[in-house]
Amino acid sequence: MFYEYAHIYANLLAMEFVKITKKTLLFDTCSFFLIVPVGLEDLAKHELYEKLDLFFPDAIIPEVEISTGGIALNWELSKGLLLNLILKIPTRILLRIDQFKCRDFPKLYKKMQMLPWKHFFCHDNITIKATAHQSRIFHSTRIEKSAHDGIKHFFQGNPPKKQEMLYAQDLQTVLIRLDNDLCTVSIDTSGNALYKRGQKTFTSIAPIRENLAAALLYNMYRLLHKENFEFIDPMCGSGTFLFEAANFYKPHNKRTFSFDVWPLLLKETKNSKESFHKKVHTAFHPHFFTKLTGYDIDEKVIDITKKNQSNFNIENLTFHQRDVMSTDAPQTHKQNVIILNPPYGIRIPTFDHIENFYHHIFEQLDKDFSPQLLGIIIPCGFSYRKIIISGHKLIEKRQFSNGGLKVQFHIFSKID
Repeated sequence: MFYEYAHIYANLLAMEFVKITKKTLLFDTCSFFLIVPVGLEDLAKHELYEKLDLFFPDAIIPEVEISTGGIALNWELSKGLLLNLILKIPTRILLRIDQFKCRDFPKLYKKMQMLPWKHFFCHDNITIKATAHQSRIFHSTRIEKSAHDGIKHFFQGNPPKKQEMLYAQDLQTVLIRLDNDLCTVSIDTSGNALYKRGQKTFTSIAPIRENLAAALLYNMYRLLHKENFEFIDPMCGSGTFLFEAANFYKPHNKRTFSFDVWPLLLKETKNSKESFHKKVHTAFHPHFFTKLTGYDIDEKVIDITKKNQSNFNIENLTFHQRDVMSTDAPQTHKQNVIILNPPYGIRIPTFDHIENFYHHIFEQLDKDFSPQLLGIIIPCGFSYRKIIISGHKLIEKRQFSNGGLKVQFHIFSKID
């Protein structure tokens, strides 16, 4: 059933932009760059390939190139833009529109005034963000000014059509990167960062970003060899892990993207996204786990999380107030997967105390739930050997940054 709905969805996505690919040969194949949190690139690649297979089963799958912090691929404009709707791990998706050698500001200005900005923007009120590494021109503010002046000159000679000006256009962003005098010009297709899903209204203290949660869940899910597992978050906070687990295969349908108002796509995208969401979203309900349960010690946090839940249509999701160290064990079956994002030490001042704290939590969770897999995020510098309990083994570890702090995600498995 899951693959049947995925095939229907893919057909609708292909129909959405068919007129564009026929009339705009210049943009049939484009270069995209998916910005991904450092340390999670391999998971983002697996997600990309899996969802390309599910949502675009008849398309030729593009080759990808992984680098630190991102994935590059060449693909049709229509399909590449729609990756914004279906991918959950990337932070944003860039469309690369030009790349050239540049060693002085006059050349940058000239190149910028020659690019086809009318396909993407209705005005020159554009945010430009520049970075430079080992290049002859390196002053980011001057780079941004030269680029903006070039775009302004372009629109002086290519004013937008009146019907295009009728549509309000959110602020668009152009990114310029100079690396060894090679200048790459990209347009942000996403707008707000993709971890801003548009559904989670309320947050608790120090929530994990949605795309990080999605990546860690996907990491654990790929290690399971059968279904019918219950997912438990014993310190759920505002419910990020649980909502991401429930929605990993569902498209974004509560937010807009920068490309929605591009003149190139304006007529074709005005009603198309809304129409295919209505047709598919009600039936498209694959998910990681058969049951989702969240616990938190703070009753007010549980109330916040339940308010968030009202923005989602999720079955088999429940929240309960409970101290993770409580000896009053809840009733649950033994096919459990647990993920844990405990405090990193703000309230517990020393490393030794934190390691003991994590170890005791591990012991209590094993006693209460006997999880098949347990994933825990801890700051770098802590030894997992002081956390693990007997009867379990470490099967995977990865490092990434959470809120500016270097952390490690450990996955432990019960020894059979």
